[in-house]
Amino acid sequence: MIGVGTGIVGGEGSGVAKEFVLEALGASAALGVPGEVATTFGLFLAMLASALVITHWAAERQPTTLRFFTAARRLSGAQNGLAIAGDYISAASFLGTTGAIALYGHLGLLFAAGFLASYVVFGFWIAEPVHRLGRYSLGDVFAARFPGRSLRFAVAGVQFAISFLYLLPQLVGSGLLLRLLLGLDFRVGVVVIGLIMSVYVAYGGMLATSWVQIIKTLLLLFGSLLIALIAVVRLGGWAALTAAGRSSLEPLVPPTGLPVDPPAQAALLFGLLFGTSGLPHILQRMLTVSSVTAARRSVVWAAAVIGGFYLLALVMGLSARGVLSPAALSALAEEGGNLVAPALARAIGGVFLFAFVAALAFQTILAVVTGLVISATTALVHDLYDHVLKGGVADEAVKLRLARVSALAVGLAATAASFGVGGDNVAVLISYLFVIAASSLFPALLLLLYWRGLTPGGAVFGLVGGFVLAAVGSGFAYGHPAGGAWVPPAAISAGFLLTVVGSRLFPGGAAAPWPAFFRAAHGLWPSEKNAGGASEANAASGGRRSG
Repeated sequence: MIGVGTGIVGGEGSGVAKEFVLEALGASAALGVPGEVATTFGLFLAMLASALVITHWAAERQPTTLRFFTAARRLSGAQNGLAIAGDYISAASFLGTTGAIALYGHLGLLFAAGFLASYVVFGFWIAEPVHRLGRYSLGDVFAARFPGRSLRFAVAGVQFAISFLYLLPQLVGSGLLLRLLLGLDFRVGVVVIGLIMSVYVAYGGMLATSWVQIIKTLLLLFGSLLIALIAVVRLGGWAALTAAGRSSLEPLVPPTGLPVDPPAQAALLFGLLFGTSGLPHILQRMLTVSSVTAARRSVVWAAAVIGGFYLLALVMGLSARGVLSPAALSALAEEGGNLVAPALARAIGGVFLFAFVAALAFQTILAVVTGLVISATTALVHDLYDHVLKGGVADEAVKLRLARVSALAVGLAATAASFGVGGDNVAVLISYLFVIAASSLFPALLLLLYWRGLTPGGAVFGLVGGFVLAAVGSGFAYGHPAGGAWVPPAAISAGFLLTVVGSRLFPGGAAAPWPAFFRAAHGLWPSEKNAGGASEANAASGGRRSG
């Protein structure tokens, strides 16, 4: 899946594609003007400097593994909600979804609907139990019920693989932006962002990552709202926008990697719906607050911000169809549609708005990749090194040093691997990663939290089997969108089936008592849900005694 490309990035076609995009932006000559390049470069430096200041501040705080992996669990609900939104609203949302709506019409709306609806599943079924059970990582959540090393090893392996693969299209987006705006070679741009993200995480940890994401979210909302309002005014008001939307939602170019018939579209939405609940970097954010109340507030804040952003993405995508010419959009399709948002900003607001939006897109990618590096590093150091290799008794100072070294190594490895990713729409690539997450971590996690019959062997069987089947199936679906439409529902169903069958094939294993675990995860036993506040408190205290 990830290796499939169009040849736009790098190679012989990159120069031609760049000329097409510059023409679409109306900036083939303007970007050569020193003053305009200076404006763009200055905004980049300003955003990078702010992030470096945050990293320095975080690095000077008391260095502990708890602070490095979870920001010492001291974020408020509002802060964590904004950080979750910053982690969630990635290049696929800001660049890919806007471009997909503009180029593919109603097919592009699949991404906005699927990405947003998936957060509802996460908020209602997964977020609070993960906060109650976890301390540093997803491995801790599974170990609260099954303390064995084999399951933790499988969880850490899948968590690392998903986080690493998710990094690749994000880095591609950064390389495209730097190539367009500053004239850097694609590979040089990817190396720049790879080095920056590695330094941020290695020295600032989760605390710096969280504040970079919070600031990015606020700037992104402001920038998206500004573009949407200016574009609507440019088109002649909301009535003109909605009229254009009703009459122009057919694809302008053949969709790459997207299903075109309704059953296949429903299948893709099915995969997106459950993907968020299996994304490790989103799940890990629930471990950065100190209380269940703060975790609930995080979910509410994040839902409001994410929902508002996708409404703005819809407006921007439809506005691009009205503001940019069909020829310009066709030229932008050469880059997979990932640069439609900067092109729209250039058309309606001139160079400064173009530079601001492009720098904002760069900051968006940076905020997401730092969260992904934290997730991958946690799996390597806390789960694999500390608990699998050292039995949970590794020296804290050694863990902290190893975490920083691992963050650098993960960043550099992802940078090198991203050179093989093509220039297709980022949202398309990430949609298949959603399917992989929904077929591996999500079934195992949901059954861990709600099914008494799960066993450690069944969880391992479902995790590994679901990941492999979804990865192979997604690769096929990307190359054959029509024939591969069955992949999302089939892979997710297979993940659940493998977990259940594995629990029957491999019974037994060390496990916490089910009633005590359920109380720890959910705060009460099912039969006590209607017993009132006092009974719930008694149930919780009883759960602690039995645990």
